[in-house]
Order: sequence, then structure tokens, then C-alpha cells
Amino acid sequence: MDFFSIGSNDLTQYFLAVDRANARISSLYTPFHPSFLRLLKQIIDEAHRHGKWVGLCGEMGGNALATPLFLGYGIDEVSLAPRSFPA
Repeated sequence: MDFFSIGSNDLTQYFLAVDRANARISSLYTPFHPSFLRLLKQIIDEAHRHGKWVGLCGEMGGNALATPLFLGYGIDEVSLAPRSFPA
């Protein structure tokens, strides 16, 4: 494998065990949960340790608040929807 791609929506949902479509618990769904951020950093570090490029897609990619995290974590590419470009 030449690269590693992180799907932030599903990974967040499965890691936090929160169904983002369930109105009763969806407020618990956040890609900024400290444990999830630690997981992202570990994934990126391990992939890079093995010489692999890392990309991220999903809603988190379009969140301008996450940009400093991506830069600090050394992520190689972020995929986002065109509507997120202005932010």
C-alpha cells in the first residue's frame, strides 16, 4: 500500500461508539474529542514511520478549526467539499 486514507466521519462514529444519525446521542459525536485526536496523531505517526502518505476526508477536513491540528500532526493531504473552501 502506498498511502493511508482516514475517513473521519466513520472513524469518529465507530471510535466514539456514537451514531451521529441518532438524535438522542448525536451530541456526543465530535471529532475534537481528546481521545479521537490522540488516535489521529497515532495513525499519522505510524503511517509516516512506515513511509506512507496520509490523507483525510470527511466533515472534519472541511472544518477550519481542524486546520492547525492537521498542520501540527503533519497530515499530507486533506480532502474537503468545495463549499468548505472559503473557510
